[in-house]
Amino acid sequence: MFWHLLAPFLSAAVGMGVAGWLWTFGAQNYLGKFLAKKAENLATHQDIQKLVDQVRETERVKAEIADRMWDRQRRWDAKKELYVEIYSSLPNLLKHLINVGEARKAVFAQGADANHSLVMEAVNQLQSHFDKFGDVGFIAPLFFSDAALARIADIQTQAATWVTFLTEDKLLARKGELDTLQADFSRHFNDAVIAFSAAARNDLGYPPASSTKS
Repeated sequence: MFWHLLAPFLSAAVGMGVAGWLWTFGAQNYLGKFLAKKAENLATHQDIQKLVDQVRETERVKAEIADRMWDRQRRWDAKKELYVEIYSSLPNLLKHLINVGEARKAVFAQGADANHSLVMEAVNQLQSHFDKFGDVGFIAPLFFSDAALARIADIQTQAATWVTFLTEDKLLARKGELDTLQADFSRHFNDAVIAFSAAARNDLGYPPASSTKS
């Protein structure tokens, strides 16, 4: 009789235990899948964020490189323009230097009645052009290589030496040599210009003139 009364209770208890176990198992299974999915989504989000960060860093580096290249190109352009300005002024500088020599020869030819103002006029014209050359050359150290600056100094020294020579009174004793001396000066001046050109090409990254194709 006792077992007859207890049997339904035990059966219900067992049923509830099985049901509870099934619910717990189902809940754990669901929760496990849920957490796994969340972890997967988190990992995916982190991967995407990492990719976004990498793209941003790449763009930052690209922008920095572009800025540097732009700055470098601007400085190169300024350097090139200054080289062109100085180089293109050299033929006129030589012309005015030769004009001083020609004025000096004209004074010799006129003898006692010579108009010495011709020499001073030629010197003044030269000085005006030389001042412009000097103004451009003043900022050259900001851009030019040491080799190019040395060649500019050679040109300036030759020009100053030639003018000093032509304006000295003792030149009268060497008037017969003036043509030869002027030819020598022109040759040395042109050599200095060629040396400056070579230094400029090297500073600008161009190949030597002898290596270029015609």
